Formats: sequence, C-alpha cells, structure tokens
Amino acid sequence: MSPPDSPWRPGREQIDRAFSWLSPAQRQELSGLLSLRRLTPGEQLFAIGDPADTLYVLVEGRVAVKKQTGWGRNSQVIALLSPPAPIGEASLVGAAQRKTTVEAVEETLLLCLPGDSLRLLAADQPALALTLVNYLLRITCLRLEQCSSRLARIL
Repeated sequence: MSPPDSPWRPGREQIDRAFSWLSPAQRQELSGLLSLRRLTPGEQLFAIGDPADTLYVLVEGRVAVKKQTGWGRNSQVIALLSPPAPIGEASLVGAAQRKTTVEAVEETLLLCLPGDSLRLLAADQPALALTLVNYLLRITCLRLEQCSSRLARIL
C-alpha cells in the first residue's frame, strides 16, 4: 500500500472537478483541508478492517469496490467508481472500520478529507459542512437504490 496520504496540495482544477456542485467560495474554503493521493493499478486505497478516518473523492481514474463473499477470502467487485465519486463517506458518520476494500483499476488520483478536518469545518463553517454532508447523503441514497434494484432483479 502507499504511504499515508501525501501532503501534496490539490490544484484548483482538481478541486473544481471534484466539488463542482459547491460555489467557488465554498471550494476555496474546503481547499485548505484537502490533500492528494495517487494510486497505481492494483494498489489498494484501503482494505476491510482498516480505520475509517478519511473521505476520498475520485478526481482521475477508476476504482473497484470489493466486498468479501463469505467463501473463505474470496471477494466480489460490487461497484466500479469513476470521477467525481466520493469514497469512504461512512468515515464521516462514525464508522470505526472499513467494510469494503477499494482498489485502483487504473492510474488514480484522489482528494483526501480527513474526518477530523470535517469536524473542524463543521465548527468553523457549519453551512458548508452541512452542504457537504447533504451531498454525500444524496449519493449514498442513490447507491442504496441502485443496490436494491440489482438485488430485486437477482431475486
């Protein structure tokens, strides 16, 4: 796995692409809390059981989300994500450990927002934090609807 999130600072273009739904002023406010992380194909972003302490937003590339099947150590790809997908949003609502493994399918660039930074943002800029959390909730609801639809087709 890669070393912990790098101290690299994202550029304006990367932040604009990942957070296009925020106003320019909100993107500027958020930019100081973000760092970048690069993954090569096959490299894990995180694995099942890892601490859930960071939200990622996919800027470039694609990742596979894998879940264990219950048959030994086998896993199944349950989603392929493309930009500007948020990844690991459960970390922002108190999940202690990752429930999936996420692995790069191709060269990948991600923005990283540590959970502690979101809590600081909530104290300093509550409207921005609420906007961010509402967006993540909408994405999570859409993913749940898609999962339910796939399950209904299987059953």
